[in-house]
Amino acid sequence: MATLKLYKQELQVTHERIRGHLEKISELTTMINDVQRVDYIKYRLMQIGGHDRAFRYIVSDLRYKGATGSCTSGLCQSETCSTANKSASSC
Repeated sequence: MATLKLYKQELQVTHERIRGHLEKISELTTMINDVQRVDYIKYRLMQIGGHDRAFRYIVSDLRYKGATGSCTSGLCQSETCSTANKSASSC
């Protein structure tokens, strides 16, 4: 009987440890996804004119409004698409 209680306590501690690791894995996965999104945004900004100007100027420039929005080609995997990009083949 005493070994059964000891086993249950060890099992409970192990489960709590696993839950903690799963939470950390979830947080790290979210961070990885965020980094991938930022890398994609930087890639798109470089495509539309980031070679000779800072990214913040591209984003605030009216000529490029909508150019960094959602992509209708499915490359950006965004859920929403701006009306300016719906007529274009890609963002």
